Amino acid sequence: MTEQERKDAASKLYMDLEQTMSYLAGRWRDEHEYENIDDYATPIRPKVEAIGGVFVRMVKRPFGFIYSLAGVLYQIKVGRYYEYHRCLPNGPEYAKQKGITD
Repeated sequence: MTEQERKDAASKLYMDLEQTMSYLAGRWRDEHEYENIDDYATPIRPKVEAIGGVFVRMVKRPFGFIYSLAGVLYQIKVGRYYEYHRCLPNGPEYAKQKGITD
């Protein structure tokens, strides 16, 4: 996968998941005391895999998830805004430094 193909796939996933993520974030706000965050991966994981990505994990705050695509980590999240970003240069350590934790 070229860099441009990776960027295009990440952008498409972000756009394709907007409604799903908005719904799941609202549900999580209402049910976080009773539900397991990992159960929220069920509708997300197949869409990540369909673009050749690897689902890494769900994130509680801000609600979202991390995935890997062609060796690059991304986070899609719903906080004040729906957004995504690349979690590199240092992979999981960078994510940890930036507070992308459960």
